[in-house]
This record gives sequence, structure tokens and C-alpha cells, in this order.
Amino acid sequence: MPKDHTAADHRDGRVERGRQTRARIINAVLELGEEGETAPTVAKIAARAGTSVRLVHHHFGNVEEIIDQAIDHRLHELVARQPELPVSGPLPPRITALVAARADALEWITPLRLTTVRLERQSDKLRRCRDTALGVARAQLEAVFAAEFAAQPEGRRALLLAALETTTSWEAWHHLRFTRTPEEARQVMALMVEALLATGRP
Repeated sequence: MPKDHTAADHRDGRVERGRQTRARIINAVLELGEEGETAPTVAKIAARAGTSVRLVHHHFGNVEEIIDQAIDHRLHELVARQPELPVSGPLPPRITALVAARADALEWITPLRLTTVRLERQSDKLRRCRDTALGVARAQLEAVFAAEFAAQPEGRRALLLAALETTTSWEAWHHLRFTRTPEEARQVMALMVEALLATGRP
């Protein structure tokens, strides 16, 4: 019995060490991305994680697989940090709340997004993650501005939604951040959202 107990403890310890190593490798990719590294090599990942190239290959087939896991981890974090947004009441506070939440999310996700842009063409999973994130963002717009969409002629609702999606997209945010601070970019985004919604206001 003691022998079996020791063997079980050994297996459990090995599993836990493996889990911790995988977590360090995934965090290494995220850290490198936050520092502007959009094409991390296995050697760089291993060095940042404090492990060996051999162990990286033991746990992951390639860099793309590590990035897949990093994206899953970051998406869960992104969902967890999203605030509850108002879906009724005066329009200006709803615009302010929506843009503040979107700006925070877009700024936070930018380092990893820069890494994934170049890989999406080769990865079905990355494209699915992108489409899932876009779907969540679309649903958020539809909920926060439901009253404004309802006031639109039916033929214009889809166009207004598409315009708002574009205005509050990561691509628009990234463009704004080339020359503006996060606060300035947030103000510009709020102004564009307000202008779009004003075009259909009675």
C-alpha cells in the first residue's frame, strides 16, 4: 500500500509539473507579444518560460499550437473583464459605457492580435476564434443600441450595424493608436459612434 501511494504521488507530481510548464510556456508567448514580438521562435519562448526547447516540443507540436492555447487563455480573460453594459436609458451614457469597454478590450488584446494576424490564413482555429470574438462584439452593439436599431427603417439596420462594427473594430482602434493616445482614441471612437447613431435619429 505505501508503495502504491508513493507511485500515485509521483504521478500526480509529474502531472502538476507538466501543467505548470505548459502554463509558463503559454504565458511566455503572451509576454513576448506584449513586448512587440509578433513572430516568437521556440528558442525565445523556451528562454522566457525558463525551460528547454526540448520540453517546449514535448508539450506542444509547434509555435502555432502554443499561440492557439494562448488565445484561448486570453479570450477567457477578455470575457471575464467585460463589464455589464447599460441597454436602456439615455443614449450618451450608453455610448460612453460601450466605447470605454471596447477601448479597454481592444487596447488590452492588441499585442496578441498583432501576433495572430499573420497566422489566421493558415489556422482554422484562429479564424474561428476571430469570428467568435466578432460575434460577441456584434451582439454587444445590438443589445446596447437596441432602441436605436428599432427606430431605423428595416433596410438600414444592417448597414448601421456594419458601420458600428467597423467603427469599434480592432482595425479601427489600431489605426487610431498610430498617432493618438488611448484616451484620444477613445474620444474619437465615441464621436464616430455618436455621429453614426445620429444619422438615423428622428
